[in-house]
Amino acid sequence: MKKILAPTDFSAPAANAVDYAAKFADCLKAELTLLNCCHIPVMATGETTLPVITIDELEKESRRALDAERKRLQGMYPGLKVDTHCCVGFAVEEVASHVKQFGIDLVVMGITGAGKFSELVIGSTATALVQQLDCCPVLIIPEEARFEEPHRIALACDLKEVVHPECFDSLKEVVSHFGADLNVVSVMKPGEEINVEKAANGIKVEHLLEDVNHTLHFTEEKDVVKGIEDFVERHKVNMVSMVARKHNFVDRIFHESNTKKMAFHTHVPLLALHE
Repeated sequence: MKKILAPTDFSAPAANAVDYAAKFADCLKAELTLLNCCHIPVMATGETTLPVITIDELEKESRRALDAERKRLQGMYPGLKVDTHCCVGFAVEEVASHVKQFGIDLVVMGITGAGKFSELVIGSTATALVQQLDCCPVLIIPEEARFEEPHRIALACDLKEVVHPECFDSLKEVVSHFGADLNVVSVMKPGEEINVEKAANGIKVEHLLEDVNHTLHFTEEKDVVKGIEDFVERHKVNMVSMVARKHNFVDRIFHESNTKKMAFHTHVPLLALHE
């Protein structure tokens, strides 16, 4: 995990995520890149639309703000290497392109839980990126979360499907670097029994994590997200991790993603991994 990307629109949630990313990168001795993706605002005048600001003016203001952020962060962390990039376009597409072009190992983004309407209809750039990026983990930072070393991490795992061995690489790196306790949590419905499939997948997960300190927990709760949140509170967890699975089109329409729900509800950083 040597290259960390922190997209920012200079909003309060983004600024908080940038601060978290800087401290995280400093701890890992990684390089940090700040990326601002902007699009040209327009106003309607009759049947035409006119740009409110030119591309050159937009990019100039973006570079000025990014440079100020770079200087501020390097003042706080003298040994931290900070690069900046600005682009004109849509955030999700530009971030995904940047990840592939520059070999980014982790994306750190802020999020605001703005209520059910935002969660289900509007969504967010962060959760869209989790769905878009299939080769890079995304660390989602709630607006109220402040950096603290992740000494207790919860991996929410349903044990219904087997993941690829490489899926946990980033998580294991964080666990090893910070000497964290990893709690593998499976939320079961009240009265549900552990079947053969879950038991077998549990053994496989245990094998994949055998080189890091971890424990396996089962908890009962009919709502998966609430079960995870309760576990986080009880065990004073300061980072949650989940595997973002690729659902088919019908599933995406009729079933809410637990990863997306957790992103809006959790009060601690959420590390979204990919299969």
